[in-house]
Parts: sequence; C-alpha cells; structure tokens
Amino acid sequence: MIAAFFPAASQVARQPLLECGAELSSFVLWGHRLADASWQFQTIATDWAPCLRDPEEGGSPPTRSESAWVSSWAEALELLAQRPWELLIPGAVHAEFADEVLAAVMRRLTGQEDERARSLRERWTLACSARSFAAVD
Repeated sequence: MIAAFFPAASQVARQPLLECGAELSSFVLWGHRLADASWQFQTIATDWAPCLRDPEEGGSPPTRSESAWVSSWAEALELLAQRPWELLIPGAVHAEFADEVLAAVMRRLTGQEDERARSLRERWTLACSARSFAAVD
C-alpha cells in the first residue's frame, strides 16, 4: 500500500527540481507531481571520484545515494539539510520551486558574510532567477 504513495524512482515520471554540484559530485532534488497537483520529493547524490582510477587500480563505478520519497516541501527541506547543498555550485532550478529554493539558501547562509557566502548568494540568486527548468505536467 505504501508503494502507491511513495513509488520507487524508476516507476515515476520524475523531474529535476534542483541540481547543484562540485568537482566530481552532484546533488539533485527530484520531484514527482501527483494527479492532485501535490508533489513528492527525493534526493540523489552522486560521487564520481571512484571512477578516476582504472578498474585494475581499484577504480569503481560512481557511488550513488538515494533518499526515500517524501510528500511535503518541509520534508524535502529536511532531506536537503542532510548535506551542505547550499555550498555547492547551483546548476538549474525548476521554475515552480525557484522562490522556495532561494529562500532556503538565504536561510542556510544567514550570518555568513565572507566572500564565499556572498558569491554563493549571487550564484543561487542567478540560478533561481533563470528558472532553468520549465514546469512539465
């Protein structure tokens, strides 16, 4: 019964809502819009560093960590809070969540006034104002 409410990622038409990363790593907040227009959310973090070595030297495929699907924005923020995502370089932000993402970044960077924090605020503001991902139904 729970699977009907929190389907596996491979079973849903998910959309990226937030993409960010750094060298050799990426972090994505995925969303799935339900028939009643509500959303489910999941995070996936990928580390590409293990791929740097040849398999003979101990190299391996990238490591990937997937959260469970959650059913509210508040729970999505809790998933995001498990990682310092606001310190990563923003890639793209879904148009419907740009304001919420920017507000979350600003809250997380509150009290930080160094050059790095100022630069991150500027980058996130630009990424959120670009509204990189169009809404898809």
